[in-house]
Amino acid sequence: MNDRIIRNDRINEYFILLLFTFCSFRFYSYIGFSTRMMSAIFYVAQVLMLGYCASTVFQGRGNTLFSVMRYILIVSWFSLIPAWAFWEQSLVFGVVATTFLSVITVFFFMWKHDFDDDELSKFVILLGLIYVVLWFYSLTNLPMMTFGVINSDDAMLWNEERGMLRINFVGCTSLVLTYFLALNQTFNKKSLKWAVFAAFLFVMIVLQLTRQIIFCAGAVTLVYVFLKSKRLMVIMAGGFLALYLFSVSVSFDKNGVVGSMVELTKSQTKYREHKGDARIDEYPFFFSEASKNFITDIIGNGVSYSSTPYGKAYKRMQNKGNYLSDVGYASMFFYTGWIGLALYIFLFVYCLSRKVPPHLEYTLLFIGYLIIADIAADWYAKADGQIALATCVYLISKYGRSRNEMGEDEPKEHTPHLVES
Repeated sequence: MNDRIIRNDRINEYFILLLFTFCSFRFYSYIGFSTRMMSAIFYVAQVLMLGYCASTVFQGRGNTLFSVMRYILIVSWFSLIPAWAFWEQSLVFGVVATTFLSVITVFFFMWKHDFDDDELSKFVILLGLIYVVLWFYSLTNLPMMTFGVINSDDAMLWNEERGMLRINFVGCTSLVLTYFLALNQTFNKKSLKWAVFAAFLFVMIVLQLTRQIIFCAGAVTLVYVFLKSKRLMVIMAGGFLALYLFSVSVSFDKNGVVGSMVELTKSQTKYREHKGDARIDEYPFFFSEASKNFITDIIGNGVSYSSTPYGKAYKRMQNKGNYLSDVGYASMFFYTGWIGLALYIFLFVYCLSRKVPPHLEYTLLFIGYLIIADIAADWYAKADGQIALATCVYLISKYGRSRNEMGEDEPKEHTPHLVES
């Protein structure tokens, strides 16, 4: 009887984890749902999760990664004060806006209920497969966009400059994390099944038509393959060389996917040579000009809400070509100050300094990916990015150990509620 109750409780906890994730994703912005309703559900879900996990957040116990995640959450919420004091944004709108950075609270939900690696690996795979299924479903409904954003006139966003209609909505980072899991399992289990699955997921990543995602995932893959199998790396390098030599003598159809992306890259490269890269201009702007004063430099400016004076000020920044979504590390600084930026950088570096069991190396791959990807976008702050980051940090905090510890055997499992020695 007790076992049945425990099992039912676990099912309920897993259901809540999934429900919170879908609410945070605004149910993938399905076109049949009201945008305002999905936003309202998102705000309520964040506040309820924060309230539910408050005792865990402030319990004062935990390892180093727990503490860092707690400080990141605290400094994110504290930033609504400078938004009120210096940008004239009311605290009510500040609370609503700050939920944008509150999805990582799911880390403390995982901690509170002590999820294990098998449960969260299934969680990762499920989110990745859901995205794939929804992507193909959206493909069948073209030219109408089934999932993702719409403009103010309720018209679908159309983009064919990359050779096909770009289908890309929240959950893409879940796809990337699932790919790293499959890649990790390919080497861990030496399984053809996982290798095929990983190859399929990488093709899906390419079909997102976002070059920085493709590049960052590809770069991390090459490093991981090199560390795991230098022979395979040589074969892959030979294959890439052959493809390069082949591509020199072959002209791609400019209307095709590959040709369009090549032409787009060339045109943007020429533009940046003459006009400069927008991100190169955005970084110094947000680090030296946009912040209100030395206080907001330290503790952050907070997140703006569109209808407030702060939101209108940020809109003017956007009109001049400055977007926080383009510059991940600058957005960390602008939202949460030097304190927040230092915490995020410490989080990434500390995670990579840990040693995890072989089957959890995908968590380190994702952290490495995020470090590179955040240079040119704020993937860390998007809902799917926060869910993926929280999942990886939790697993590293639970199963990781210092690389300086003696012995080469598999790390012993940590209980996340114990203080690290």
